[in-house]
Amino acid sequence: MTRHHHSLGDEATSAGLLGATTVAVWFLLLDFVAGRPLHIASVLGQVLLLGDRTPELGRLHWGAVELYGFFHFLSFLAVGWLAVRLLHMAIRQPVWLVGLLLLFVSLETTVFAVSFALFQGTGAEYLRWPVLIGNVLAVLVMGTYLWRTHRLVVRYVARVPLGDTGDETEVKSPEAWHSMARWRLPWKATR
Repeated sequence: MTRHHHSLGDEATSAGLLGATTVAVWFLLLDFVAGRPLHIASVLGQVLLLGDRTPELGRLHWGAVELYGFFHFLSFLAVGWLAVRLLHMAIRQPVWLVGLLLLFVSLETTVFAVSFALFQGTGAEYLRWPVLIGNVLAVLVMGTYLWRTHRLVVRYVARVPLGDTGDETEVKSPEAWHSMARWRLPWKATR
């Protein structure tokens, strides 16, 4: 029998980099279509990190782009670490799955509130929706990655409703866990 060990650091890094890359590609695509390479990163760096209330919207500010790039990837690595940590806790105590839901709702609410307040009166209000859409895309990509790499949690959620404690006899025993490990999703081919 092959045992799989999940490295918290590797998974968190992978999840964070996937999320950060998703948003970066989204912003680059929008900038490419608009004919203004790195414009969004420049404006976000100026407003979010440099505190400039009157950003230079027509000119690329390289210092702001670099600063935002560093902040962007570091932030997503932190979110990836938190999501993977909660997922690993949920493997032992399924009630932590609610923590993942709260993390998603809290982050999206925070991003929306901060972007609303941050961009107000700067001339960059048009970036609110691209930022929100980028974050939703990142959550979908990170969630898909974690969903596909943690099949035991997927099987558990399919068998026991979200929020149950995991103390139920049908899932508490080692036999139940082995049964869930063998259980296949209906759309997956059996081997």
